[in-house]
Amino acid sequence: MKRLAAVAAAVCAITVCAHAIGLQHGLFRSQSTQGAAWQGTATITQETYNITVYPDYLDVELEWVMQAGGGTPPSEHADALEIVGNINLVDKSVVVGMITWWNGMVLKGKLKTQETAREEYEEVVDRDSDRPPPPRDPVLLEWIRDDNYDISIFPVSYGGTRRVRFRYLIPAFCGNGVNRIEYPHAFTAGATVRIRKGDGVQSYRVETMEPDNVLYGNSDFLPLDPSAYEFQAYGGDRQGRITAIVPVLKDQSAGSRFYLGGFTTPQFSGWSLHVTTMAGEELLRELPLRRDFVILWRWNHPQVLEKYARQIVEQSGLLQEFLGRLNAARERVALVIDREGGERTTFRLDTPGGPEYARMIAYLEELAARTVVDPPLRDTPRTGDIPFDVQAAVEEFRAALAAAMELFDHSSGAMRHLLVLCAGPRLVNAVAADPDVARDSTVDISLFTSYLRSGGSSAADLGSVSDGSYWPGVDIKRFVANHRAALSVTATVSNGLDTHTIQVTGGAATSQYCYTTGESQMYLYSDQPVRRQVRWRVMQNGTLLADHAEKPIVVPMTDGMQYARVIGASPYLTPLARRMPSSMAAALGFVDEKYSLVALEQDALPAAEAARYEHEGVPLLTEGDIYAAADERYDVPVAEWLVANPPEKLSSRMCDYSIHVRAGGDTWAFAVPNAMTVDMVALDMNVVVGAEPGRTAMPMAPAVYAENADAYIDYESALAAAPAPARNASAPAPSALCRITRGALVLNLAAYAPEQRRAMTLTLCDLTGRSVARISGGRLAASERLSLSSRDLGLSSGTYTLRLTGPGIAYSRQVTLYAGR
Repeated sequence: MKRLAAVAAAVCAITVCAHAIGLQHGLFRSQSTQGAAWQGTATITQETYNITVYPDYLDVELEWVMQAGGGTPPSEHADALEIVGNINLVDKSVVVGMITWWNGMVLKGKLKTQETAREEYEEVVDRDSDRPPPPRDPVLLEWIRDDNYDISIFPVSYGGTRRVRFRYLIPAFCGNGVNRIEYPHAFTAGATVRIRKGDGVQSYRVETMEPDNVLYGNSDFLPLDPSAYEFQAYGGDRQGRITAIVPVLKDQSAGSRFYLGGFTTPQFSGWSLHVTTMAGEELLRELPLRRDFVILWRWNHPQVLEKYARQIVEQSGLLQEFLGRLNAARERVALVIDREGGERTTFRLDTPGGPEYARMIAYLEELAARTVVDPPLRDTPRTGDIPFDVQAAVEEFRAALAAAMELFDHSSGAMRHLLVLCAGPRLVNAVAADPDVARDSTVDISLFTSYLRSGGSSAADLGSVSDGSYWPGVDIKRFVANHRAALSVTATVSNGLDTHTIQVTGGAATSQYCYTTGESQMYLYSDQPVRRQVRWRVMQNGTLLADHAEKPIVVPMTDGMQYARVIGASPYLTPLARRMPSSMAAALGFVDEKYSLVALEQDALPAAEAARYEHEGVPLLTEGDIYAAADERYDVPVAEWLVANPPEKLSSRMCDYSIHVRAGGDTWAFAVPNAMTVDMVALDMNVVVGAEPGRTAMPMAPAVYAENADAYIDYESALAAAPAPARNASAPAPSALCRITRGALVLNLAAYAPEQRRAMTLTLCDLTGRSVARISGGRLAASERLSLSSRDLGLSSGTYTLRLTGPGIAYSRQVTLYAGR
């Protein structure tokens, strides 16, 4: 028997690769179960969503009417076809119920082990039978991997339809102080979406790619307007595509929250809890700690900023807002404006209301009053060579950093923060190694905008300012990541017997282009009532600075059993208990890697109950609907349970991504901060180290906005006053020295004599500035044209910084090599 069972599973597994896991999507087909092998299509002809918004999750009912067909009908047994499909649901969703219709009956899915559910399904299908089995309907929903499921429906006739409805829950995640729930995108273009608010929700907001502030307060299902919203995730680029649902609660106060629900089953009971804490910086502002801030504001290419003032106008407004939030009793601030070229304006430490503070505010107000002018857009080839000296810029960085450090009062005992803010377009692409700068390790260095966001400010609050700082010659983001003070902010929740502590600030793993944020939320199960308190501890360099108890806002979850399923299925779950069930799915009732849902004819609902679910709803699993495996236990010691179920961290790993740009015959890869939007154009991005001119690279600073993606921002009129130095006519143009051809590095050294080449050194550095390949002496002297593949250099494919140094040459650029070429 079951001759096609393995084939069906294999084909479904293959279809998973067709799309990236994440957004909702699916692939379906129909196939024969008896007689000659046949495959056809399976199409969703009707798709309906009923979505209920709760404070910390969505309750989703999804109904499909599916039709079998496609091509030539099967030659035999056309009424014994099977629909199979692979579907992907929203990240971390939890399937909790399923019903299907057959011969006027409503069949309810029961939770059984995967082996049992599949065996019972195959017993009905009976693939090896010489004739179709009696018309009994099974539907099977199986977990494949995270958020990915196989669905099997039998029988269906060629050209006929089947109806199935299943129910799943989508948890909320907190970011920047807002609880958001990922929207379940439709599988088809013609879906109907109805939505309502549930208990505990005052209203809800539908967020799209073009955010608006429309609030919905309906308690009955309301169809969303498909002309205003895009329900699908794939296809088209409409701004109305829904991204998230935001529950709006009656109490919108700031601070930590406990989303709390109690539940009881015959073997398992307790409280489910989602804790969302305030940000670490938000807490520090609330505590009576003395703090000194020095803001280092760098103006790159001041001649551009003087002529096109948008960015300094916007940033001066942002600085004024920050200064206005300071507490005069315990906070002081200083400001250093460091202009490229060495000119510096300094305002010393002062409290709000003091004379130096007033002078600072007056200066910023004068800047903010400037008329904003944007540079023109051009689509003709750009011309200018821009004079630029990497080493001089690095020295300016060291001097500016030293000047900023001198402004701190190191005897005051206050916490000290250096906040770096950069203005000015990125006109050259040159990054040196991390500067070796001596400093006080107790000073915490941050990017100004990152610091504001860590305190709960939204991106909208920051206007056009992003984390894309730029200091010529210095990888400023890497420098900041490597110079964080040892500040630790932890939050602890307890039930009196057990505690759980999360690292809200500090202890973050960093690298040049990635960093891990602290945690600001946790999922907990407790077998005892949880104390309604968050215990905060602030440490720096091993010294306790503050121990603070916060009373959180408690948001009760009215359906504690549903909420237990949301939390119990989470890979982030941490128990505050001594004993746990071996399977949360069997204890609470949801699909996971061990348990599937299968609906059989004997699972038909009584007629009166079936009528309740004709138009909406999916009945939840009761104790009698869960067929737990014989080996399940409900008293596993928590230490043993944690070995089998290690909680994942609810922290965020933020990485820059690369944009590849083709310029001439070369391909360039640039790391771009993921919070930024950059208008990219094809450019010659060669960079010459030393006093040689650099090329305009890309407008990293979000000071101006190009409406035409094919145009570039023209700063050359502002730079005309600074002519490029004359080039040595005997030296080759920098762009001729090095090219990337079919992934290999090609050096053209024909302009240099063998003796000159013998004195040269070629170095390749990775993105951390570490030397990974080096060629010098005879190998360079032996040939005027040298071709080196990544294999020749012993390197993997990737982006590297190339440096060629020697008498009369100091050349640098980024190159992207490809392995195997």
